[in-house]
Amino acid sequence: MHEYEYEVADRNGQLLRGRLQADSARDVIRQLSEDGQTVIEVTEHHASLEGGLHRRLKAQDLMMGFHELTILLESGVALGDAVLAQSRGSYHPRLNLAFTSISKDLMRGENLLTALQASGLALPEYVYHLVEAGEISGRLAHSLRQAVDQMEYDQ
Repeated sequence: MHEYEYEVADRNGQLLRGRLQADSARDVIRQLSEDGQTVIEVTEHHASLEGGLHRRLKAQDLMMGFHELTILLESGVALGDAVLAQSRGSYHPRLNLAFTSISKDLMRGENLLTALQASGLALPEYVYHLVEAGEISGRLAHSLRQAVDQMEYDQ
């Protein structure tokens, strides 16, 4: 059994959040749907994240997370899927939460630049400029590679 956090809209459109124990996220969705609620999000709750949030997020942590995101994009993985995979990675808890936030924003139709800016990550300014250029040119993976290379150089 795992513990899952969920967000649903009830029959009146009221947003509700809570936690349930189940064998899988699919079981949580099934249970909530049977109760007539519209499931918006289900994520596994990791108690270990709570203690790690107080640890400082280092530039090395950021670089590693974005390096792996870049590799996924270069391999042809869709942006939404790549960011979602990163949110489930074994990174610093703050980085996992940021990737989760970015993933949610992408699912709501935001572009990556806007999602990154809203994530609260302390990224160098050039990362935002390169992401914007990559989105405009259609070469996001290439632009992220340049950003990661510059982050590595800065280290």
